[in-house]
Parts: sequence; structure tokens; C-alpha cells
Amino acid sequence: MGRIADILVGAGHEVVVLMPECDGRLKTNGTQLARVMRTNCSFDGLREMLSFLDDIWPINGLLTDAELIGRLKKEHFDLGISEVFSSCGFGIFEKIGLQKHLSAFNTEIFEAITEPFGISYNPSYVPGKGLLTDAELIGRLKKEHFDLGISEVFSFCGFGIFEKIGLQKHLSAFNTEIIEAITEPFGVSFNPSHVPGKAPTLLSYSNDMMSFMERVKNFVLFLNTYVIIRFMAVPHVLQPFEEHIRQPFTIVESFETLSKCPSIFINANLLLEFPREVNSRIAFVGGLTASRSGSLTEEFKRLMDESMGGVVLISFGTIALSSQMPSNFKSAFITFIWKYELDDEVASDLPNVVKRKWIPQAGLLGHRNMRAFVSHCGVNGMGESVYAGIPMVCIPLVFDQMRVSKKVEKQRIAVVIHKQNFTAKSFQWALRTVVYDKSYSVSARRMSAVAKDVIIPMEEEISRRARIAIKMKKVELLDAGYRKLNRLKFFYIDVIPIPLILITLLS
Repeated sequence: MGRIADILVGAGHEVVVLMPECDGRLKTNGTQLARVMRTNCSFDGLREMLSFLDDIWPINGLLTDAELIGRLKKEHFDLGISEVFSSCGFGIFEKIGLQKHLSAFNTEIFEAITEPFGISYNPSYVPGKGLLTDAELIGRLKKEHFDLGISEVFSFCGFGIFEKIGLQKHLSAFNTEIIEAITEPFGVSFNPSHVPGKAPTLLSYSNDMMSFMERVKNFVLFLNTYVIIRFMAVPHVLQPFEEHIRQPFTIVESFETLSKCPSIFINANLLLEFPREVNSRIAFVGGLTASRSGSLTEEFKRLMDESMGGVVLISFGTIALSSQMPSNFKSAFITFIWKYELDDEVASDLPNVVKRKWIPQAGLLGHRNMRAFVSHCGVNGMGESVYAGIPMVCIPLVFDQMRVSKKVEKQRIAVVIHKQNFTAKSFQWALRTVVYDKSYSVSARRMSAVAKDVIIPMEEEISRRARIAIKMKKVELLDAGYRKLNRLKFFYIDVIPIPLILITLLS
């Protein structure tokens, strides 16, 4: 979103970025040119979400550590206490035969898992409510007299603000890949027979060539995600809209609002996206941030220039902290530039390991001595690696990272290691493969050459679509009529029986 804002500024538009500050670790959305309007956002649910991310590394190392389990058994504990959101503690209790235990929440009680404790949950807070009821903020936004609004789809708050300030022209954006459960407003169909799901990929490692069992699994997980998002998450998110905008404001009304967007920006790389049915409203803009390679500091430039054997970069982004990686993961990493958050003793005795809390990732990837990139395979990191032509070792952890990793694996520019199967041996094999098997570097460079030709037209396309949206009088002009067809009409179920009946009658 920040890069889109800067592109529009560069095209001559005055752009204001409304930035609710929910997570203290995230200071910006990447914009360098737009005017930023900050506001506090007390999102209680964010704490629970972040506590979940504290446990994104697998717990196999603890449960399979025979020496640790043996030591714990010898303690003969009478009682165990474990944090609820991570199941690791309860797994250890069962492993050592400890049957009595208590539970604890490090934050307020999390509504999704209150049932085992006999507690009913009546939601008193939903995302966006504070912004919609902030009269001072709404007044400031009204005075701006905006011509166009752009909001991320998954959180519907932006569209509520647009309606609150009377802004009728707007575009949509997905900060990640398109989410299958909410594609209907844009006239995009989702067929789980050949389109791997995004949200279900917490459990799925499939590409678009699925076996029978993979298709069954993809279908079941899609239905599961569809039900959760459509019938649980979305109604919860829309509660403040009925309270503070208009009634009724159901999922039908929200989808009608989204359907009026003439363009939808998807943070997915067009070159790598699995084939699927889309229409002219969809614009794949993944990789925009990759063109900002930036310059290296003197320290990093000297380090890269003096490395005779090449450099391997390790980074798991902002959310997946390397410092929380299990010890068996850390011991596999030997000779790299490592984005690492803590000042501890890990790898302190190895002169060829450089640990830094912050690294100029895009600049390092663009250096001629970079040999490989070890990553969780987030969308933006993957885009930077593809743009720079660097092969990857992907260790996907959560969310859409599994799906993204299968894309680059399919193009033979990455080797994927499932986090449950990560060992020193598997990592050494993966790294040797991408570094010494020249087909990976050749494929990566070939993809990079095409990606660099795509980025500039993509920036022009964003600006062009914004201009069209501002000038467009009838916002429904590009609405796909077929999205309103029911399943009988869409799949010709109402038509197919007619010739069959005629053939039967005439025979």
C-alpha cells in the first residue's frame, strides 16, 4: 500500500495515507512520499494474534528432546501451568505423564478458545469501531475532499470510513494474495480443483498440479476457510457498520460495496501466479517494492565486496523472529548474513556469521556476490529475490507462505523445506542445491530479466487505473454480470437437461 501511494504521488496526485498505529514494531507501511495521517488504534485482538505468532516455529524440537524430557520426568512435578494459546506446554505435560495442570492467558482471554472453560463470549470490540466513532478523525478526513479512496479488502474498515465521509469512488487492494473466500464481488471464481487455496495453506503444500488426495484436501480446506470467513469473521467485522453507518449492513451489502471498485490491486507476482480465471478489473502488482534496491552502508558494502566465496542472506521478516527459532534450527546456519533480533551468544564464536538486527535486504540481494536467500517466503521478500535473480531456500511458516513457496519451487528458483522436516542435514542439502546446481541460478536470472521489464509498466498501470476511477461517472461500468449468476446458471445445470430430455423423447 505504501508503494502504491508513492507511485500515485509520483504521477502528480496529492496522497494522504491514514495509518492506524496498532503494532509498535511497525512504524510505516513503506510510503516515503505521501502525507501520513496517524491515529491511535486500540486493537485488543492484535495482542492475541501476535502471541500466536510467537509460536510459529515448530515445537518438535522440545517434544523430541529426549534429554530434556528425561530431566523433566525426574523432577516429579505435582502441577503444571502453561500458556493457553501455545499448545507446547500441554504436549510436554502429556509427554512426562503430568496429569494435573492449570492454564494461563498472557493477554486478555481470547474469544476463539473460551469454550473449553465454559465461558461464553460476547464481543465488545471489533476492528474499526474506534476509527468509525472518532468524530475528530472523520471531520479531518471530510475536510480533505478526497476524489478517490484505496483500502485493503480483508479489513473492511477503510470502506466504512469512505462511506462515513461521503467518498463514493474507491479502489480495493490485497496486501497478500487474493483470498478465495471473498472473490465473488470482483467476479473472480475460485476452483479448488486447480487453484491452491491461500488461507487453507496453513495445512497445504500444493501447486496447481494436484493429485486426487491433494484436490480433496484443497476442497475441504477451502470449504472450512469459506465458512469461517463468510459466516464467522465477516459478520463480526461488520458489527460496527450496522451500529454507526446504517442498518442493515450485512455481508450482501459489503460485497455490493466491493463490487463497485473498478480495479483491484493484488500483491501477487503475475509471472509466478498460478493460472486462474480473472477479469480486466484485476491488476497483479506484486514485486513493486523490489525495485527499491537502495544503497548499502559502508559496512555492508565492504562485507559483500570482500566475500570471495559469495554470501547467503537469512531473513524471516518482521513477524517471524529468528531469535525464537529452536536451537536445532540455529545450529544448522553456519556462514551467513543473518537478520537476528537479540544480542545473545548464538554463533558468537563463528567469525563468518554476521548477525544484525536490521539489514538492507533489497540492497544485499542486488549485490553481485549474493548467492542465495534463506527466507520464510513472504510475498515481498520473494518479490525482492525474484527481481534480483537470487535463488531461494524457502522455509514457509504460516499463512500464504506455503502457497508462495510452491510458486517459486515450480519455476525452479527455490528449494522448499517444510518447517517440521527442518534439520541441519536437510538445510545443507537445500543450500548446496540452490548454490551449486546452476539450473537454479539460471532460472532465477531469467525470471529476473522478465520481472524488471514488468515492474515499470505495472507502475504506469496503477496510475492509469487511479485516473480512470476518478473520471468514471458510473462505478458499475466494469462490474461482471456473471458474478450474480447462481450456481444453476453458472454451470449450465438449467440448460444441460433440456437437450437430454429432447434426445430421450425423440429416441
